[in-house]
Amino acid sequence: MGLAACRRAQRLSVPSPLAGIGDKLDLTATAQSRRRSSQCMKQEAVPIGNRLLEQEAKLDNQFAGLAVNEESLRKSVRRLP
Repeated sequence: MGLAACRRAQRLSVPSPLAGIGDKLDLTATAQSRRRSSQCMKQEAVPIGNRLLEQEAKLDNQFAGLAVNEESLRKSVRRLP
């Protein structure tokens, strides 16, 4: 699920371009809290996503090089975030 879809799912009322001027817009405490939650989720999700992509690329390379066996596949899958 993309970040925009995530924001919609949480009914966040603050689009990202407005996040920096929230105080000037007199956002409610709820809207400000939701904005902060969205920022925290993004900070946590991006590194996990990057690790997942790196692990997936390694696994793809193993398959492409016909270097996959049961044990190497188990190890690769266990390393996935």
